[in-house]
Amino acid sequence: MAAHQVLWQVWNLCAFGHTPMEQAALAFLPGTTDRNEYKELVKLLLGVGVVVGAVTAFVATAVPYYLPFLFTPDAQLWPIMKSIAPQVWS
Repeated sequence: MAAHQVLWQVWNLCAFGHTPMEQAALAFLPGTTDRNEYKELVKLLLGVGVVVGAVTAFVATAVPYYLPFLFTPDAQLWPIMKSIAPQVWS
């Protein structure tokens, strides 16, 4: 249970990393009146969203997998964390 709890906390921390971009989209998209400007802004937001999502997924998976000692000194939990970490990616 302890290994799951650590990974859950890492996932929750990363889950809110995209919130500022969401707020920017909600602020700027309704204000665009030009169709071309709207398309460019949507492309930009989509691109940034994909990059932020990929980086967040990588961090949420790689940190517990490669650096489990940052979360707990209990060496018995490290293999469990490594076995669960790839599931955070999905």
